[in-house]
Amino acid sequence: DRRIEAGKPAGTVVRPSGSGLNLKPHFIECTKSHLILHTGGKQTKVPNGKFPESKELLALLDRVAKQEKERVIFLLRPEGVGTYNAAARIARERQCRYGKIPVPGEGPLDLSMFD
Repeated sequence: DRRIEAGKPAGTVVRPSGSGLNLKPHFIECTKSHLILHTGGKQTKVPNGKFPESKELLALLDRVAKQEKERVIFLLRPEGVGTYNAAARIARERQCRYGKIPVPGEGPLDLSMFD
């Protein structure tokens, strides 16, 4: 479930917008030190420098590359630009379509609008 639990601080709500309204998104959060794959109701962390060896990351990118109506959406935290650049390079190499959304702050993400 992608909703914030009761009693926990409110997070940043990520809203659908633009030309991606008819696409199935797959979210990858970019922080200073790692990627967080938000897939199947769970979160998988991939440390910087380990992207080319991550079976989970590569499988996601390859799966999305094969599906015309799917996209990886990189969620950029303020300190995560370098992480995004490295991950986007691998996505391009694997011919995976992607986009990016800047995410202000460091709190938890609320992706419930995409359920």
